Amino acid sequence: FLSIVLIASWLSPAFGQNPNTAIEWLKEEKDTKTGPLKDIVPEKNILPSAIEKTPLQPINLNSIGIIPTKISGIDPDLWVKMNENDISYRLSSLPNLKFQAAQTYLKRILISETQPPVSAPESKNSGKIYLLAKLDKLIGMGALDEAETMVLQVPQIDPNLFKRWIRISFLTGRIRKLCETLMRNSGLTQNLSVRIICLKNLNDWDAAALTLSTASNLEMFDLNREKFLIHYLDPKLVETSELSTNSVQLNEIDYFIINSSSQISSVQTSELRYLYMVLKNSSEPKNKIQAAEELAIKKSINASSLFDIYRNTSIDGSIKFWRRIIATKNLDLTLQRNNNKSVNIAVTKAINEMFLGNLLTLFATEYADKLSAYSQNKNWNERNDKFALIFALNGQIPAKWKNYKAQDHYISMAISILRNEKINAKLVYDAVALVNPDFKTIISSKKLASNESQKNEQKSNNKGLMILEALKKSSQGIDTKPEDLYSSLLIFLQVEEIELVKLILVEYLVHFSMLNIRD
Repeated sequence: FLSIVLIASWLSPAFGQNPNTAIEWLKEEKDTKTGPLKDIVPEKNILPSAIEKTPLQPINLNSIGIIPTKISGIDPDLWVKMNENDISYRLSSLPNLKFQAAQTYLKRILISETQPPVSAPESKNSGKIYLLAKLDKLIGMGALDEAETMVLQVPQIDPNLFKRWIRISFLTGRIRKLCETLMRNSGLTQNLSVRIICLKNLNDWDAAALTLSTASNLEMFDLNREKFLIHYLDPKLVETSELSTNSVQLNEIDYFIINSSSQISSVQTSELRYLYMVLKNSSEPKNKIQAAEELAIKKSINASSLFDIYRNTSIDGSIKFWRRIIATKNLDLTLQRNNNKSVNIAVTKAINEMFLGNLLTLFATEYADKLSAYSQNKNWNERNDKFALIFALNGQIPAKWKNYKAQDHYISMAISILRNEKINAKLVYDAVALVNPDFKTIISSKKLASNESQKNEQKSNNKGLMILEALKKSSQGIDTKPEDLYSSLLIFLQVEEIELVKLILVEYLVHFSMLNIRD
């Protein structure tokens, strides 16, 4: 029996093929199981050698504004084809605009939520160069509230934005939020003066004093700034009389300390950014009024704010700005009494005084609606022209004056311009030539229009670029050369800014009407 079993085993087909050890068996089992899966599970060396990285583009902050373009009337695609570096340069080099209509238009551009321009990826400030330029322009105009509102919309502040925020906050006096942000991220600025003031503002006087003492020992402050900071921490150590404000160039931090000492009334400055502080904090009526007038002319505050200051200021003189206050109060009184003759006299007086202060456009903004209730009077041609002058400056002729024909040629032309829905090069030329009769012999309107059209075609119809050029050409206001004014207005026509052309021409014509009357 045993022999039969051995012979059968030897004759089996599987004989000698089974694994002889456990290791061999496991190896064979592994190969058997993994074999059919090779086509399903990729081998390790088939996987990508590295994970592909997609670079994240920096957040574009250039579209930040305060009001949408539907409200501001600005073309949302104004900067679409422009490089942000180019816009920044042109904005920073743009002179002060003396036409108030142009200044209003520029501010509307600065605070509008436009589409962002083309980013400059090679710059470390890519995606916010235009925003920084807008903030600098608004700060320079004294429009600090608008600038601050834009800064606070930025989701993450960096050192460049924080630098602008420092200037804004120290001028407005609103530094609490700035200081809290700095304490959370000390790397935002290396300005020790800001750190010292913020430490005190956040009730850490000891740290502020230690920082000041250490920096002073290392001679990191000039003598004047050191005195200012010591005075801020402890007014008893450095009296107000020891603070130099005349012979030294002061900045926002110095003015903040002066203001905290209630000495801002004694400051004499013409810079708009500092006038904001004077307006808000000065107890001296003269300084407050003069600051308000300058800020209103530059559209940093609205006309109503200025006239409210006039109305709420007690009369303490009879020269210059006091005359404007007297004229405003008298006009308000006569309007309440509704006496036509008295209103006529008061309006004429107010117009003359406002013209002398370069405030006539603001006056029209404030009083045009109130005067629109009065009808024409055939016996008072001069008075009628005065009313029409105000309506023209305000940009709208009321229904009662719809068919009025002014006696004054300049006012008549201004009204004609407002009534025309479409303005062409000939009408612009006629208006400029009315003021400058010799302009006709300088260059023909047809030739100049042709030259400008050809020149503008070479700019690839870049609307933003053309607008900035036109603003620069007419920046001198009524003192702009006739040929520059004309070519500037033609550019505005080409980019379809019709209303701006009308308002600039009306402002131009009214000014020379007033000069003609005074002569």
